[in-house]
Amino acid sequence: MSKLTKFVLQRFLSLIPILFAVSLFSFLLMRLVPGDTAVALLGPRATPEALQMLREHLGLNLPIHLQYLRWLNLYLHGDLGTCIMYGCPVSQVLVERLFNSAILTIASLAMAVVIGGGVAMIAGAKRFSVFDRVSTLTALFLISAPTFWLGLMLMYIFSLKLRWLPAQGMYSVGRAGGGIADLLRHLVLPAIAAGVNSLATIFRLTRSQTYGVMGQGFIVASRSRGLSERSILFRHALRNMLPAVVNVSAMQIGYIFSGALFAEVVFNWPGVGLLVYNSILARDYAVIQAVLLIVGSVFVFANMLADFIHAIVDPRTIRGRYGS
Repeated sequence: MSKLTKFVLQRFLSLIPILFAVSLFSFLLMRLVPGDTAVALLGPRATPEALQMLREHLGLNLPIHLQYLRWLNLYLHGDLGTCIMYGCPVSQVLVERLFNSAILTIASLAMAVVIGGGVAMIAGAKRFSVFDRVSTLTALFLISAPTFWLGLMLMYIFSLKLRWLPAQGMYSVGRAGGGIADLLRHLVLPAIAAGVNSLATIFRLTRSQTYGVMGQGFIVASRSRGLSERSILFRHALRNMLPAVVNVSAMQIGYIFSGALFAEVVFNWPGVGLLVYNSILARDYAVIQAVLLIVGSVFVFANMLADFIHAIVDPRTIRGRYGS
């Protein structure tokens, strides 16, 4: 068995207790919500007999540990419960919403990596220049800006004032499922709002990595051979700092996905975030619980993906763990 295969198997096995903890947290968090779940579902005018029947149907009359085992068994068999708002299985509602959230997450991640990483490399290579100072201050502002506030500001400036981009939805009214151009126009503002925090994070790490690499001996030797600064930066320096940059970029998937939940509410993007917001208003516990589990799982798998990419880009990670 190769070292890489052994590493992958160990990481997958380590997911079992982590996912178990995520499921337990999701279950207990909903049980800590004040109020009676049966009353919330049937309303305050429900008869005691109806409330008792619903509690027995949902297993709410069982001890808490048996409730969890029953809930976990249903989830492992693909039964996420019934969505009250739409009157259909939660899994059916989540499929389309997860796809829409994935589009927003991928667009935000691409923007954060390309812009954040590219600007950071230039800033790191020209440390203490005007460009470096301005970009660093901008990144500090962006990493501190709440997603919902930034989304409202973007909507006010580019939609209401300049009228360059649409403010709401995934497609224009009357063109649901329309062309890719219409989708991209609606995607710009929510993608920026969801991805700027990660953009600033990638910028800060890449800038520090660039500055550290540009001062090393092999860079000085490359300059002495007459190589251009552009060639040195993108061919030699990038290769050495790539593992750290790829690692932090992969870890941003979970943060962007969670940040996209707020952006979806602001821009009325029909994803998981808007679904969970409406579910909170409707007290649809089955949907909320499923989304909590999904968000936690996204973070777990994003961290695992970051470890895999780091191990592939920098094999020294595996050799250090299992020996040469």
